[in-house]
Amino acid sequence: MVTQVADAADTTIEQRGNAMGNVEFSTDKDAAVLAQELNCMKSMVTLILKAMGQADAGKVIMKMEKYITELEDPAQAEVFSNTIKQITFAYRQ
Repeated sequence: MVTQVADAADTTIEQRGNAMGNVEFSTDKDAAVLAQELNCMKSMVTLILKAMGQADAGKVIMKMEKYITELEDPAQAEVFSNTIKQITFAYRQ
């Protein structure tokens, strides 16, 4: 089952099933726009972590790091690891 959740400015979000992990976000094909989207997401995650409080944010960071160790693709794990390091650094500022 695919349900269209939102459609704005050529951005479509589709939800497959009920789990958030099954949501697919469309992205722009332009590398500069993708870079801006990624920067936005990193900033948003950092701000969410700061709003959570130190104990809960620490748990989230540990879960993200554990998730990285479970990834089968080493290249993907490296990208995720670098991203988490950037977010963790920004969080601690």
